[in-house]
Formats: sequence, structure tokens, C-alpha cells
Amino acid sequence: MPAGVGLVFFILVGVLWMSFDKQSERALRELVQSEARQHAALIAADVDSRLPALQRIVNRWQVRGGTPKAEFTADAGDYIADMPGFQAIGWTDDSLHVRWIVPTKGNEQVLGLNLGLEEKRRHALEAARDNRVPAMAGPVDLVQGGKSFVIYFPIYTDGRFDGFLGAAFKMQPWLDFIFKPREGRDDITIAISIDGTRVHEQSGVSNERFAEWKAAAEIRMLEHTLTVEAQPTAAFFAANDSRLPEWSVAIGLLLTVLTTIMSRMVFRLRNEVGERNRAEQALRLAQTHLEEKVEERTAELNEEIKERKHLENQLLRSQRMEAIGQLTGGIAHDFNNLLSVMIGNAELLRDTPGLDDDARRNLESIVRAVGRGASLTNRLLAFSRQQTLSPRPTAINALVVGLEEMLRRTLGETIELQSRLDAGVYDALIDKHQFEDALVNLVLNARDAMPGGGILTIETANARLDEAYAARNDEVTPGDYVVVSVSDTGSGMTPEVLNRAFEPFFTTKDVGAGSGLGLSMVYGFAKQSNGHITVDSDSGYGTTVRLYLPRSRAASARERVADNIPEPEPGSERILVVEDDPDVRDIPTTLLRNQGYEVVEAGDGAEAIRHLRADRPFDLLFTDVVLPGGMSGAEIAEAAERIQPGIRILFTTGYAESALDHNGQSASGKVIVHKPYRRQDLLEKIRACLDATE
Repeated sequence: MPAGVGLVFFILVGVLWMSFDKQSERALRELVQSEARQHAALIAADVDSRLPALQRIVNRWQVRGGTPKAEFTADAGDYIADMPGFQAIGWTDDSLHVRWIVPTKGNEQVLGLNLGLEEKRRHALEAARDNRVPAMAGPVDLVQGGKSFVIYFPIYTDGRFDGFLGAAFKMQPWLDFIFKPREGRDDITIAISIDGTRVHEQSGVSNERFAEWKAAAEIRMLEHTLTVEAQPTAAFFAANDSRLPEWSVAIGLLLTVLTTIMSRMVFRLRNEVGERNRAEQALRLAQTHLEEKVEERTAELNEEIKERKHLENQLLRSQRMEAIGQLTGGIAHDFNNLLSVMIGNAELLRDTPGLDDDARRNLESIVRAVGRGASLTNRLLAFSRQQTLSPRPTAINALVVGLEEMLRRTLGETIELQSRLDAGVYDALIDKHQFEDALVNLVLNARDAMPGGGILTIETANARLDEAYAARNDEVTPGDYVVVSVSDTGSGMTPEVLNRAFEPFFTTKDVGAGSGLGLSMVYGFAKQSNGHITVDSDSGYGTTVRLYLPRSRAASARERVADNIPEPEPGSERILVVEDDPDVRDIPTTLLRNQGYEVVEAGDGAEAIRHLRADRPFDLLFTDVVLPGGMSGAEIAEAAERIQPGIRILFTTGYAESALDHNGQSASGKVIVHKPYRRQDLLEKIRACLDATE
């Protein structure tokens, strides 16, 4: 009987030992699987954090309309210094050749490399270019040695494809940076594969006898599969060793021998049950700790997603404003052509001999109306960043003080104007007249927000926008700025109105009380001046608009008073006029012929070239910038200077001087007259060009 009781207890202990052993194995396998998932999550989070930063380098390229090599090298170098783990960041042109590489040292053999010769790289480049989204090539053999992967970003500037920004990762430094918190641990080895190809494997502590304990976790990374494999080492099992199975056998043997002592058997069994409870409690604690870690990482990922959505919203708003700007700029150009025909014909009729006074007054009224229309197009061009600016070092406080008296008369007696001007404020690099217009627009908007009266405050101060601020806000360059703030105590704006405040023709005023172009013009002026603008407003609590203007490193100069310009004298020179619109072309040809010039007309580039190659040379080429037929005004001017060296050039356009940008190089040094132009303006510019010395 005692032997039978002992055998029963021995069998019971054996069953318990098998159960405990299986539970322990499951717990250990879950720990290994958790390591694989955690490492995969760290890699995914790191890549997700790097993509927006690389995109900002592309955005700066696009904002600048193309980036000089020095600025690209500085941007890429700063980013590599902040985010270790890159082999290099480079620019690849549209022929798939690497042209720039940062850092150069250690990557010299990459310069000039044709990436199109390697299938994986070529497919990734073509996908990035065609889909206009980042694409990854991997795994690939780096020219510098080793396997890794490369992410390519397409660069489009105003619809023009400018090549790719490529970022090549250096596996060991990159993973050392990501896995720095587990530095010094030897209980788990990590291996990484991309699309089934091994690109990294930790060596030195692995053991093939633990291969069956290997666990894997996968993540998707730019249409590729990255697999993280975690394998335990002997140190892992030493740290997580459970003596419970061995104890179970020992107790079973002891219970078999001491079957006659029932109390001892019960005591031993009670101890075993207690040990099991402690083991389960330890497992629960480990599970709770793991859940806390997962929740912590989930919260971090949610913050990153929130930040990404913020950046996406900023990008969408910027793209919407850019699209509206392109539309308004095109409308302004076409409208300027119409105004040119109207004002030109009105001035020709006004100068007709024998015209009675009533008719002359009517024509003057037409000329004034066209002038108001030209002012409207100038505001549209200001919003679309196509107005002509003449930035000079300017003392901001002096401009504000000079406008104060006029602003007080404009505001009336119910609004108190206060000025808080910092005596040490920097000089700003701006167009003085456009700034004055912008300030007046801000003051008028503030006045209209306080129909019952209030306080309007103009402040100036110095400010520095750092890299962190520039990263959070689109189209902002880090550096020193002069801040001009206009604050009111008026009705303020709702979030819906604030979101559309800069859109042209958007207004909350009554019909006839405003055009909706005031803030749009200020926005365009700020952006075209390489500045920044913010609006803080709460419904019922007033509004503050802050205009950030770039600091000038040169001292402001006192303006000189221009001499009176005499009436243009008659001329006899030979002039070639190029304009595709016959009605618009008829105005300058008639004005010039009436002034005594010999005029030859051309409707496009091909006809202009034919005239230039004729026997008699021309003294001056007067051409529109934007023309049909494949040749722009800048291209016609280049051809004219080759065919007839020494010919004078005068441009005209309904756009801004920035439209003279040709093949990435602006036609600097050329004179331009803007549509719609007055007779006096055209004749003065013609005469000045002809009389100018080389």
C-alpha cells in the first residue's frame, strides 16, 4: 500500500513536471518573439522619422526653384550629422547618373555612377519618378562594400523633373544607432533580411543548437518586406533558467521513498503547488511589463502620426495656395494684355488733333479706370509671388514713423493707434514700397474689424527662427528676421475663416466693402521676400498678424531724389517688335511710328529670326517674354545677340521679371517694361535703352 501511494505520487509529479516544462518553453518562446517584434518596431519607427526629414531637403530644393551644390551639401551634411546611419546622401540627375554626394570622402567612386545599369536601382528610380513618391531599392550591393538599401525621392520643381535625392543606409552604424538601448546584451542575436536576402547578421555569440528557438517579425517598408529574426543564446537560457522541472523529479523520488509518511508527501505537494503559483505570478508580471512597454511605444507612435498629419496638412495648404497663385498669376497676365490694348488706344485717341474737351475727358476717365485695373492685377501678382520687387536694405522703424500720420487720419477718431518700435531693430532686405502697401493693407483690415472703435498696435522687434521652427512650418528658412506685428482689439476670426484668410477674393465683408485681396497681397509679398507670415486670432478677442522680414546684413542707404525726366525725343532707329497678340502688338508699333522710329513687326520667334537675318540690322529688339511657337522672348534675345552683336534688348510682360528665367538662368541685366504700360513709360524705356552705353 505505501509503495502504491508512492507510485501514485511519483506519476502525479511526473505529469506536473511535463506541464511546467511546456509552460516554461511557451513563455520563453514568447519572450524571443517579443524581442523580434520590438526590434522590427524600432526599425519601422526610425525609418518613418527619417522620411519627413529627407522630404524637407527635397521641399527646400523645390522652394528655391533648384538648389546650388553648396546649399545641397550643407542641408545633407546637417541631416547626416543629426541622424547617424547613412552611408551617403546624393543627387542623381534625370539621366540616372550620380552628380553630387555627401560626404565625398569614402564615396568618391559613386560620383558619375550610372544607376540605370543595375536593375533594382533602375526600377526604384523609375517608380519614384513616375509615381512622384519615394521608392526603395534593396537589397543592393553598395559600391563602398556590403549589402544595404537606398531610398530615392523624386524632385519636381514647378512641374519640372530635377532628378532624385538618394539616401543610402550603412547597415551596422544605422542598427547600432537604433538598437543603442540594448548595447552590451548578448542574450539575443539579431539578423535582418530584405525581401528574403540577408543584409545583416550579428556574429560572435550565436549558436546553431538554439536555431529552433528562432522567431521572426516582418514590416512593410516602401513596398518591400523587411524581416527581423531573433535567436536566443546560452546567456538567454542562463538568465531565464527555471529549476522547477528538476525540483519536480526530486520531489517525486522523495515522495516515492517516503510513501509511508503521508504528512511529508502532502507537505511536499503543497510546496510544489506554491512554486507553480510563484512561477505563474512571475509570468504575469513579465506579461504586464511587456504590455506597459507596448503601450508606451504605441503612445510614441501616435505622437509621430500626429506630427506627420500636421506636416501633411501644412503641405496640402501650401499646395492649395500655390495652385491658386498659379491661377491668379495667369489671369493677371492675360488681363494685363487686355489693359495694354485699352490704355494704348485710349492714349492714341486722346492725342488726336482737334479732339473736343468732352471726348478728351472721357478718354482720361478710361485711362484712370485702366489704372485701377492695373492696380488690381498687381495685387493678384503679389499674391502669386510674381510682382516685381526691388529689395534694398531698409530701416523699418523709419518707414513706420513716416506712415503714422497718414494712418491716424485713415483710422479716424474712434481708433487709437499705438506704436511700440524697438530701437535696436535690424534693417530688413525688402522692397520699401511693397512693404508700405502691405502695412497699409494690414492696418485697413484691422480698422474694418473694429467698427465700434478700439486700439490698433504696431510693433517691431528682432527674432530668430531656428531649425526646429523651420521644420514645423513650410517655406521657412532658419535665420534672423525683423518682425512687424499689427494687433487689433476687434472681432477676431473663427478657425474656418482663419484657414482661408490668405485666399484671394475671400472676404467676410459686405459686398462692395472689400476685394478680398488685402491679406493675399501681404502673403505673397512676405513669401516673395523670403519672409514668413503668421496670424493669431480668436473670435471676439482680436487678431495679431506678424510679418517676418529677412534681416539685411548691409546698412540701409538714404534714397536720392530722382531728377525730372524730360519728354522723350523723336527717334529714327530701326526697332523689331515681337508680340503674338495682334491687338496688343498694334499699340507699341503705332506709338513708336508716331515717334519717328522705323518699326518691323513679328508675331512669333520664327518670324523674328527671319527678320534678324535680313540685310539691314536692327538697333533694338522689343519682345514679349511669353510667346507661342516654341521660342520665348529670352530665347529670341539670345539668338538676336548672336546674329547681331550689340543689338539692344527691351522686354515686356504681364508677369514679373522672374518670368525671364530661361533654362534655369535668368536673363539678368535686361530692361523690362510691364504691361499695361503708358505711352510715356514705353518711350522713355525705348530711348533709355538706345542711348545707354555698353
